[in-house]
Amino acid sequence: MPHHYKTGMYTMDSARRTSLRVNFKRYRQKPLSSNIRIKALTGARERWGVSADENVRTKILRTQFGSMGKREARAAYYQRSHQGVLVWRTGSRVLRKTYQQDPGKATHPIAAHTPGLKTQVTGGTKGAITAEHGTRDNLRAAAVMKTLADPKRHRLDVAAMGKLATVQLLMSPQEELKRARTSVTAPNATPVHSVFPGVGKVSRTKGFDRLTGTVHEVREREKLVAASTLLAAGRSSLVPPQHKRSLDRSGGDIDEALEYQRRKSAKSSTSFSFNEKRYSATDRLDRTSLRRMDRGARHGADRSRALSPPRRLPDRPKKYPF
Repeated sequence: MPHHYKTGMYTMDSARRTSLRVNFKRYRQKPLSSNIRIKALTGARERWGVSADENVRTKILRTQFGSMGKREARAAYYQRSHQGVLVWRTGSRVLRKTYQQDPGKATHPIAAHTPGLKTQVTGGTKGAITAEHGTRDNLRAAAVMKTLADPKRHRLDVAAMGKLATVQLLMSPQEELKRARTSVTAPNATPVHSVFPGVGKVSRTKGFDRLTGTVHEVREREKLVAASTLLAAGRSSLVPPQHKRSLDRSGGDIDEALEYQRRKSAKSSTSFSFNEKRYSATDRLDRTSLRRMDRGARHGADRSRALSPPRRLPDRPKKYPF
């Protein structure tokens, strides 16, 4: 099985991986914010500079370093996501129903982690479309802290929760994003640009479809990363059987497991069932720790759905950036 800090950095290019490795050595010596965050970089497949989202919030990595073991801190530190694929449908069901939040009416139908989407092609954060970013990030941090507060947690629990909450709160399912297509691509709609030049203008149909296809591809892979980490932590009761089957067939290789799911997706009739819901089909993650969720499931309680089953995977979108 691959090292979990590596599987957590799938969307990081070589330059960002190098920056993260250099900073981690400093972080172990001094847990400062400057040793956790990395500087924004503009890669060959990017239109402006982006950094790396910390699936476990910077403040948590900084202030809770002393309460985590070395391997625990390492796994949590290396759970990162490219800001260009953290895209959500504003006012989505996960906020309104799952977390009982009223985000109000957003200016844009979709939004992203700063600065994944913009109204103009320019450097920095000018024009970034970030509605609900703060709310979603706070909910993610609360979920991580609930697990971190459990003295009996596994050393991979915090990393797993960071990844699970990122997928749930900061990456809407493709089916949900598609419901915004008409609004985003309307003739009089505000221009929306992706950081990825291969995606292009999201306020045009082709660009919108490429963006949602890219988010979908990464989201399904990140779910496999989360499943792999949960299994390594002994939290098998929280892993859907389809993910177990995929990882078992691939010998734990994430990319091969994803391709196995893609092959199954191409079949009209298969015993491999897929998630068809139009929204995130997971439960609140901030009410109890990952260990307690797993224990409840093991002892016959209603299964806490921390990770939903895989969704169908078409061919990778054209000009896929990773």
